[in-house]
Order: sequence, then structure tokens, then C-alpha cells
Amino acid sequence: MSKISLEEYLGHSIDLDLERATRIWLIDHPKYDTFEHHSIVDTDENDSLYKLFKIPKKILYSREFLDECYSNKNPNWVDGSLKRQIEECKKL
Repeated sequence: MSKISLEEYLGHSIDLDLERATRIWLIDHPKYDTFEHHSIVDTDENDSLYKLFKIPKKILYSREFLDECYSNKNPNWVDGSLKRQIEECKKL
């Protein structure tokens, strides 16, 4: 299963709040699990979390999980809170 960073998936910079919201939804999800649907890898100088916060690791997620997380299947997407976080990140 191929994995992608949240930054690559969205096509713009992210912040810790958006990363946290995504990871929490994965941890609480009844279908997806952290063993199969995420990996922790080293960041590089081009990653927004490294540039902004000097965080040496980033999380890669399965595209399948991200497609569901950023859709109407996620109540935080439906209520607009996740969309607002994405818009804030576009300003970084």
C-alpha cells in the first residue's frame, strides 16, 4: 500500500493542528488502523513542518484513508471545521 504525506495530498503547507486532526481521526477510526495506514519517516528541509517547526519526522498516510478523511464521511469535514483548517494552512 503506497503512502503519501498530508502536505503532498493537499498540495500545500500544513500545520500541527491539521496534522493532529488527521491523525486523531485515524486513531479513532473503526476501519483504519495506524499499523497499516500510516508510517513515520524523516522529514527534509522542503517539508512545511520542518521549515516552520524543525520537526524531524512526518507521517505518511494511505491515500485510501486520506480520501475518506477529507470527504463527507468525516463529520469534521461535513461541519466545515476541517475545511477551515485547510484554508488557514493555505496562508502559511
